[in-house]
Amino acid sequence: MTPLPLAYFGMGTGAAAALEAAAGDDIRAVVSRSGRPDLAGPAALAAMKTPTLFVVGELDTWLLGRTRLAADWMRCEHRLAVVPGATPAFTGPRVLDTATALGLDWFTDRLLQPVSGTPRPGAV
Repeated sequence: MTPLPLAYFGMGTGAAAALEAAAGDDIRAVVSRSGRPDLAGPAALAAMKTPTLFVVGELDTWLLGRTRLAADWMRCEHRLAVVPGATPAFTGPRVLDTATALGLDWFTDRLLQPVSGTPRPGAV
């Protein structure tokens, strides 16, 4: 039996813990919403291999700066998604819906990819 693929989601300071924990080879994706990825530190982020999505509110300029710094330390696949009109508390019309859709798309795209060397079901 093949185990299900694993992914992590972290918010606030929990995002740094999710990133550090994702250093294992079995984690397929990480999403950080309003997180503090910079707290994981440059060495841990430079060693990351797990595709990572950072979701930050447009009006949270301080956190945007910290997230950009963390993203600069990374060498793996990563993306910064800025949610228009979102405050640090992620309040506002449709803000959580947008953030949720971004995370769902990221997880879906990465969790449905076959592990290298493993054929997709039904592949010949």
